[in-house]
Amino acid sequence: MRAVTAHGLGRAIGALLPAGASLPALLAVAAVAAALANLINNLPAVLVLLPLAVPSGAGAVLAVLADVNIGPNLTYTGSLATLLWRPLRVAARTSL
Repeated sequence: MRAVTAHGLGRAIGALLPAGASLPALLAVAAVAAALANLINNLPAVLVLLPLAVPSGAGAVLAVLADVNIGPNLTYTGSLATLLWRPLRVAARTSL
């Protein structure tokens, strides 16, 4: 992830992240973190976003950490755990 971040991904994501600790800035950081965690996995998203969020303060770091965990659970294709859980939930619903 360090190589990918150093060769363009870090600049691209850094341009999307707002600076500051206001509520709109933290919501934007959270939205970027959730979207990136859906596009790539949770751990690579953390590795890309944390170095970019640290200069904005603890609020931005907490927004990143929260939404890389919450974000993938919002869609079926967001995480492997959600993909594995879906067939069990469908089977339980049809057996009732």
